[in-house]
Amino acid sequence: MEPKRPHGFALLLAGLALGAAHTADLLLWTDPATGFATAGPVWVRYVVWLAALALPYLISRRAAAQPAALQDQNRPLGVCMLLAGVLLAAAGALTLPAARAATQQPALVLGYGYP
Repeated sequence: MEPKRPHGFALLLAGLALGAAHTADLLLWTDPATGFATAGPVWVRYVVWLAALALPYLISRRAAAQPAALQDQNRPLGVCMLLAGVLLAAAGALTLPAARAATQQPALVLGYGYP
């Protein structure tokens, strides 16, 4: 008899707990008009999303055995994934000046002062 693996149930419970924490954060500690945090540091809010992304990966590593065919290295695929990551990082870096301008001068983005 194969031993039971409660990973799926643990993942479901963790997802529900993280969703409840995020909902409580939105309802209790976020300004409804602006969406900005009213209490505590902002980076704490990102920890919930990081946990929501990391938990399924960590649990899936223990839940399923990896087939032998997937243990080989595929260098062309690795190069393409590295190139895609570099391009995504460059695209994100290119948007930083626009984001800085939007946060420093919100009237330009929202259209205040224009007829």
